[in-house]
Amino acid sequence: AAAEGGDEDDVDVSKNTRNDLHIERKVFHVLGGFFFAAARLHVSGSTFVRAFGSLGIVVFLVEMGRLRSKRLNKVVCWVLGPVMRKHEGGQFSGMSYYLGGVTTTCLLFHPTIAVIGILALAIGDPAASFVGVATRKVLKPDSLFARIVTTRLMHGKSLAGSLGFFFCTMALSYFVLVAAGATLTAPLMAALILAPAAVGAVVELVIPSPNLCLPYKLFPLGLDDNFLIPFLSSFGAHVAWKVLGSPLLPVLRPFVYWG
Repeated sequence: AAAEGGDEDDVDVSKNTRNDLHIERKVFHVLGGFFFAAARLHVSGSTFVRAFGSLGIVVFLVEMGRLRSKRLNKVVCWVLGPVMRKHEGGQFSGMSYYLGGVTTTCLLFHPTIAVIGILALAIGDPAASFVGVATRKVLKPDSLFARIVTTRLMHGKSLAGSLGFFFCTMALSYFVLVAAGATLTAPLMAALILAPAAVGAVVELVIPSPNLCLPYKLFPLGLDDNFLIPFLSSFGAHVAWKVLGSPLLPVLRPFVYWG
């Protein structure tokens, strides 16, 4: 779908798709996630939700506006074009979903669990894309290993990308828990590492990109992994925490981010 009175080709948006490395987008994605995770550790949950919930509403209204105004769409895409994908010139960008996802996650979950969910989005999601694209470009296509890891599972996404998300999210979950000084039983530690990685990897795999949107040109709201990954990864960790006894879970200290 395109903005009224114009189309995607009229705006200065990146021509990259999910099949491209698109390094600018990945760097923006990672830095944004670290910023939101650090912000959550420096302010209370209520302050975070008020601040970034308000920002999310503003961004959403701008998105609505640019889909109705070719002129505004050109301005927004001129500013953010390098980190946008080609299809986002004519539908909601990932930014609205990203803000909605991190805000909802911080509203509902323990700070340390919320940070795991945010970093799953910030690092695990770009890692999946990077590994999936890189393996297709680097590996010799006639080798058995290449045929296995580049196997397309769903929506053109590969086994390599899903494994990239899974292992990257496992590593960052372990880092967050250790940095927080969590003293946990081995089963709980394993569950808090595996649950967000497994749930997030499934979400990353089953949600298509470009996402499925409502068939309305001026309100193309859809299912987007920028919202679902932090929320459901944190939900998986939360369930594991509750099922295994809800022991004291310390909050990660802010200086881990600021040094």
